[in-house]
Amino acid sequence: MADLTQFDVRSATRIARVVQAVEQEPQRSKPLTFDVAVAQPPQKSIKLGTYTGAWPLDGLKVVTFKNQAATVSVKNLTMHLPDIGLSPPYDCVIAKDGTAWYLVSAIEHNIKRGTFSAPWNKNSSKTVSLVNGGSVTALNRHANVTGSGTKNCTVGRDGMEWELIAAEC
Repeated sequence: MADLTQFDVRSATRIARVVQAVEQEPQRSKPLTFDVAVAQPPQKSIKLGTYTGAWPLDGLKVVTFKNQAATVSVKNLTMHLPDIGLSPPYDCVIAKDGTAWYLVSAIEHNIKRGTFSAPWNKNSSKTVSLVNGGSVTALNRHANVTGSGTKNCTVGRDGMEWELIAAEC
């Protein structure tokens, strides 16, 4: 059995005065409390990556993080990216929002080959089917293209607008 601590009257009076003094002190700070933990919103992240092949609008593509072996599935809500015929892989910028990854930017060539249905009058627009997939609407500012049937052409982008550069006669 442990020895009990015993106080004489003088010690008990002294302890009582200290306890009373502490209890009568004005409170200097709030008592310690614990708030409910609030879940943090998911972090957004931007990464450099690479991909291969064509990447259609609204399509998913496996992207490898630049200088890493990790890959993620990325949704393309930005632009149609045909296989441009250069040596893959192609560079891109991707961003994570919540748990999903999305394409932010990629190299897109401003000159593309395609076909259209003739005739195509000067100062009018036509839909051009691109050789590597997808289509664009282009403006012919140069000359009337006569004839009928499917014709080859080259279109280029000037800012946000596509224009006819050359057409099969």
